Amino acid sequence: MRGWPAYRAAGARGIVALAAAGVATVWGGALAARAATNGVTAQSPTAILAAATSAIDGVSEVHVAGSGVSGRTSISLDLHLVASEGGEGTVALDGSSFQFVVIGNEGYFKASPGFWKRYTNATIAQLVKNRWFKVPTTGAFASFTEFSNIHKLFSGLLGSHGTLAKGKLTTLRAQRVIPLIDKTQGGTLYVAATGKPYPVEIANPGQHGVIVIDKIDQPVRLTAPSDALNLSQLEKG
Repeated sequence: MRGWPAYRAAGARGIVALAAAGVATVWGGALAARAATNGVTAQSPTAILAAATSAIDGVSEVHVAGSGVSGRTSISLDLHLVASEGGEGTVALDGSSFQFVVIGNEGYFKASPGFWKRYTNATIAQLVKNRWFKVPTTGAFASFTEFSNIHKLFSGLLGSHGTLAKGKLTTLRAQRVIPLIDKTQGGTLYVAATGKPYPVEIANPGQHGVIVIDKIDQPVRLTAPSDALNLSQLEKG
C-alpha cells in the first residue's frame, strides 16, 4: 500500500499484526464512510434528484460556474446568486460576453464590444463600450435576469433530463457523491452523499460541458454599479 513505512527485520508475528491492523483500519474507514452518508445512496434516481432540487432551493447563496454547448452555441457562465435578492455574474455566448447585476427589481447590464457588434453595429458598440446600463428586469432584458434567480436557474439545469440511472458512490473534489446518469440525453449529475444532498456538478462530455456548483451559503454582497446610465431615461430622451 502507498504511504506505508518499510519495516526491516520484522518477525512473522509482527507482519501478521501489522496486516491485521491495516485491514481493520481500512475496513473501519469504509464502514465509517458508509455510515456518514446522508442516505441518498439508498434512494431511487428520481428521489435523489428530488432531494437535490429541494436542497438547492433552500440555500441562501450559491456560486455556479462552467461552460458547455447548447445546439451550436458555446456558453460559459460564472454566477453568484443570492436567494430572494438577485445575483451577479458574467455570461458568454460564442465568446461575446456580458456582465450583470440584479438587485430586487433593478437590473444592471454591461456588455463586451464583441457582444454589441454582434447584436447591434460597430457604431453603437463604440459608443457604449465599457458602459454599465440600468435596465428593466422585464421586457427585452427579462431573459438575462433568469440567470440571477436560484429557482429559475436550477429548474432549468435540473429539470430537463431523460431516463435516469444511479451510478456508484464515488469521490469528486474530496466530496463523496452519487452520480445520476441521464441515459437518454447524456450527462451526469453528481449529488453530495454527505451533509445535505446538494447538486455539486453537472458534466456532459458529449457537449464538452461541466458546471460546478459550490460556495453554498457563503455570504455574497450585491452592489449596484455607481456610474450606470438609466436606459429607460435615455429611451425617453
